[in-house]
Amino acid sequence: MSKTKTYGWLRACVALLALAVALPAVAGDVGGQVYSNPGTITMRLTWGSNYENSKDVSISGNGAYSFGVNIRNNTKFRVESVSAPSGWACRGKQGNVYLSNASASDTNIYCGTASSVGGVRIGSWNLEWYDSSDPAAKKQAIADVINGYHFDVMEVNEILDAASIQDLIDNYLGNASDWDFRITQAGCSQHDVILWRKSAVSLQSGYDLNAADTNGLIDENGSTWDDCAGRRPYVATFAVNNSALTFTMATIHFKAGSSPSDCQLRKDQVDSFVQWADESGVDQGNFIAAGDFNDELVGDGECKNLDTLTSMESHAGMFFATAQPGYNYAYMMGNGLVTYDTKSYQSTVDQFWMSTNLRSRMQPTDTYGDLANAVEANMYFAPWGEPDHDAPYISLAK
Repeated sequence: MSKTKTYGWLRACVALLALAVALPAVAGDVGGQVYSNPGTITMRLTWGSNYENSKDVSISGNGAYSFGVNIRNNTKFRVESVSAPSGWACRGKQGNVYLSNASASDTNIYCGTASSVGGVRIGSWNLEWYDSSDPAAKKQAIADVINGYHFDVMEVNEILDAASIQDLIDNYLGNASDWDFRITQAGCSQHDVILWRKSAVSLQSGYDLNAADTNGLIDENGSTWDDCAGRRPYVATFAVNNSALTFTMATIHFKAGSSPSDCQLRKDQVDSFVQWADESGVDQGNFIAAGDFNDELVGDGECKNLDTLTSMESHAGMFFATAQPGYNYAYMMGNGLVTYDTKSYQSTVDQFWMSTNLRSRMQPTDTYGDLANAVEANMYFAPWGEPDHDAPYISLAK
């Protein structure tokens, strides 16, 4: 072979090698598992720099699915619902998600009931340092989740001030005249809020827990429930419209952390709250405590040697609607809830603690049963990285 041909051959090989390096590797298909599928759903995959490509698939039942595509690595993609049986909503991956070699097996789809038939839907959501200066797109995404799942009553954590919730009502939720709220006195920059639709429920009474109302158990001047870190609960009693049902709801945001001092303080908060519930008699009625409990129901939870929720777990007149078996990230919308999700760490720390009187009124929230479900909400918020909590919810028959 002549030198000219040899050099030409080498140049061609180098060019091909450079081209191979320049082009991103082919990742292949997009797929995963479907959970809580109510029948047949249609999902749409879009991909490309402007999501200019699309493909729909219809999926029946739970289990593995795929789109049957061949997409290169690092391509933006999302999976959205096109259709689902009446009363249901399904979710896939949204936002700026980039294809990787794992996309063929980890792009899961989760379905849940989108409304309560003949019932009232109650949710809880830690919005993580929410205030009116947050981006408009983020505020609209929060409103879309609340409206998309038809929440009638919402317990919301980590709200800067009343103006922040009023802004959400006036400019994003729609039908502003149908919404009302109460915000806790305590919490400083992390208040709790109860938000409700006036067309669904009517507020009968409401008050902040303090020393005067609790026989000193929940003392705003004490170290356990001080006005900032203590985040004392707000208690509201509602009458469900067109129903004889009434219920009382308390906001919860117990102390976070896993250090010995954090764990002991959280346990002190839990124990004094349970004692108040017993002494006030609210546990004998239709009572719900919902919010960020900052601990799990499995073993010692977040603390190695201290179960901070023991007095709640052992209460004969109450139960945890969020205590579904199998705390498995794969079942975020099904049998086993995940409510705190950073993608690298998942747990269930947002809870519904309820009186057993309400057990018979629990309606199905997914195909696995009638306890709590959770909206895989935080996938909408990838551009902002918050909130890092999903929203558990229940449904009560009127």
